[in-house]
Amino acid sequence: MCIDMNYIERNKDRGFGQPVLKGGRLFVYNIISHTSWRERTIESFLEEFDVSIDQLKSAVSYCMNTACKNIQLPSDKYCDGCILSSIHEGWTLVKSNLQGTGGIFGARADGAAYLKSVDELEALECGRSGWMLAREVDKRLAAQ
Repeated sequence: MCIDMNYIERNKDRGFGQPVLKGGRLFVYNIISHTSWRERTIESFLEEFDVSIDQLKSAVSYCMNTACKNIQLPSDKYCDGCILSSIHEGWTLVKSNLQGTGGIFGARADGAAYLKSVDELEALECGRSGWMLAREVDKRLAAQ
């Protein structure tokens, strides 16, 4: 899949160096995460956020190919919410800090309480893989 950079840019003055749609402030990761929700139709997202199908496909291609790894300027950043951002910043989920039974954890050692699975906590704390979400969106687009 070829990455169409006609729709994506990194600009320290727009999006804080995170990849965004050109001329706007909509982060590539937000596009991917919103359109990966099965509860929402892709058409409703496109209409609500005034995004074209070509812009969506460009964002999907960008994430699937982890184009964000091509950081060229000191101001270039990974998308907030993507696990690549967390890894780059040195974040890790310390599973030994979790307390619970049966795969559901009720609290962390720091006192924060969650009723979630380890995977849900990991996504909450470290982010989700943008490229995996993009694959889901790509499948949804192919099924249309």
